[in-house]
Amino acid sequence: MNFMLDLKRGFTKITAGDYDEAAVRAQLERDIARKPCIMYSTTTCPFCKQTKKVLDDMNAIYTNIECDEVEDGAAIRTELEQIIGRSSVPAVFIGGKFVGGCNDGGLGGVVTLNNKGELASMLVAAGSLTATQRI
Repeated sequence: MNFMLDLKRGFTKITAGDYDEAAVRAQLERDIARKPCIMYSTTTCPFCKQTKKVLDDMNAIYTNIECDEVEDGAAIRTELEQIIGRSSVPAVFIGGKFVGGCNDGGLGGVVTLNNKGELASMLVAAGSLTATQRI
């Protein structure tokens, strides 16, 4: 076992406090499955701001959950860690698939996918962007 990873996960769980793990996890899984594009972020994170800018500049339709503003934000981050293996934000899902954060994780992150020319087609396929929105 990785001691530091276990320690980090334990700390994340402690900071989340007492919450209904099954209910938060179920809501996360429903939202990830149902929303064409969903992003978990915080209002102060520069990587979150950069990721939002890319999506906004494309006129993508996405749901943004600000974990530092919603009541169960710490619990959401704790359960995200169980799903994707990390609690850092941003965490972006397109068509139910974890694509990463800003420039890492999942499929490389939103900025990386955009720079490679792959982001728009993923958003179109998920229904978060129409082909004509980019014109």
